[in-house]
Amino acid sequence: MNVRTRASAALALTAMLTVAACGGGRDSDASSPGITGDTITLGGTFALSGPVAIAGQVAEGAKAAVAQVNADGGVNGRKIKFVVANDEFDPTITVQQTRKLIEKDGVFALTGSVSQPVVREQINKAKVPSLFMFAAHAAWSDEYDKYPWTMSAVVFGGTTGANFAEHLKTTNPTAKVAVLYQNDDSGTDPLKGFKKAIEGTGVTIVAEVPYEVTAPTTAPLVSKLKRSGADTVLNVGSPQPVTQAIKEMSAIGWAPQILVPQNGAESALLKDAGESAKNVLSDIWWKDPSNPEFADDEDVTTYLSWLKKVSPKTDPNQRVSILGYVHMQMMIEALKTMKEPTRAGLLEAAQNLDTTLPMLLDGVQVKTGDGDPLPIEDEKLQQWTGDGWKLLS
Repeated sequence: MNVRTRASAALALTAMLTVAACGGGRDSDASSPGITGDTITLGGTFALSGPVAIAGQVAEGAKAAVAQVNADGGVNGRKIKFVVANDEFDPTITVQQTRKLIEKDGVFALTGSVSQPVVREQINKAKVPSLFMFAAHAAWSDEYDKYPWTMSAVVFGGTTGANFAEHLKTTNPTAKVAVLYQNDDSGTDPLKGFKKAIEGTGVTIVAEVPYEVTAPTTAPLVSKLKRSGADTVLNVGSPQPVTQAIKEMSAIGWAPQILVPQNGAESALLKDAGESAKNVLSDIWWKDPSNPEFADDEDVTTYLSWLKKVSPKTDPNQRVSILGYVHMQMMIEALKTMKEPTRAGLLEAAQNLDTTLPMLLDGVQVKTGDGDPLPIEDEKLQQWTGDGWKLLS
């Protein structure tokens, strides 16, 4: 989509959401559409089809959490109705579906949506809470004062980059790091966090090699990284190019420590990478159902049971479905703790969370407040074994 089309879509949504927020007795704070004594209507836009349809499985995990809480009587006696809209990850369709959710479906709040910045400003003007979204870029936190009605639930790339740096300070304090990164926010955010965290330490970056997401392969770039003399590689990007680079390292007989943020660490592809992938460390903050360590864990067995009931065809080990389940648990907690059943009351509750939730690793806390909108900032590291992941102590 070109800039003019995006701008037109944004302007259109500005007008229609202003009407929804202010007209016809439906002021978002005064009348609180979408909530009654018996029900709470939530909604979200997801890519259920199109080139990134796998991201739509966020909605399947969310549905499992909704079914679970409704079976237990709902939230303070109110059953949740969850309206899922397909936007195909197309900003124009996102605008249209957001309008439908607010005007026609009359949602109390939006939740869990896959990141679409085109609607952020308009949603905030309408004062409709859009909470615990699947949005990982730093702008969602950095510009929170400007857009307080939109909150992410994803650990940001900068946090992961900083956590990798802290690990190296302890295990390899003179590490020489080569960086291979996708030239967009998903690549540059972790790199920025890593750079900031190694300032004043013995950890140094000896090479930085970017690539475009449209590049057919990252394999030719690996030789340049090796020539830098690096003993560690920060490999940041989407799963396919990340794995291509790992395979090439093995092909040229190079075995550095490899650090891969979890959005690029796809288990199926790592298995295909063979022995070379055993040098991979990644980050995690939830319980991985594929990890034998959690085979009998109550949180995991409960999640698996509800996902199977609601969406039997969804892979329960996919990161996106797990995160959809956890993100909806965050929303449920905010609904439980809001002091009054209004949109403003929900936002206040979301801004002041301090709790643990099902499917989070021990020690990982959901905490917001004091101008910090990020509910999850704690992570642990895990090592790829060749067949799966093993948490590091």
